[in-house]
Amino acid sequence: MKTNLSENRLWTASSATESLGLSLVSAGSRAIAPRSGKSIVDELSAIKEKVVANLEHEFAGTLGAQFLRQAVNEAAALAATTTIPALVLPTLALEKAQLLSAWSDRQAAIRNHPITLAA
Repeated sequence: MKTNLSENRLWTASSATESLGLSLVSAGSRAIAPRSGKSIVDELSAIKEKVVANLEHEFAGTLGAQFLRQAVNEAAALAATTTIPALVLPTLALEKAQLLSAWSDRQAAIRNHPITLAA
């Protein structure tokens, strides 16, 4: 299944948090609160695993698991610089995976393009 940037749906904040087992709260700088007694670090690790699983399903056959894990790790590092990392992580990871898919498509086009040399 080939994934096109324009065809992918972006996760909204509420759907991303609900599907990952989080709830929105307005308690100071902490906009996302775990529903369980887990720490934020444990919760983010769990979110990363769920995001990787979702992206592996969405980009099945087009991107390898290692590439997707790297994209999610990069998104997690960027999300950690915000005050709401659990909220932005799914969207950042999806954007990274979409860019990776576009890069992969460009690389395939380059590999498949015949080389013609001037005589």
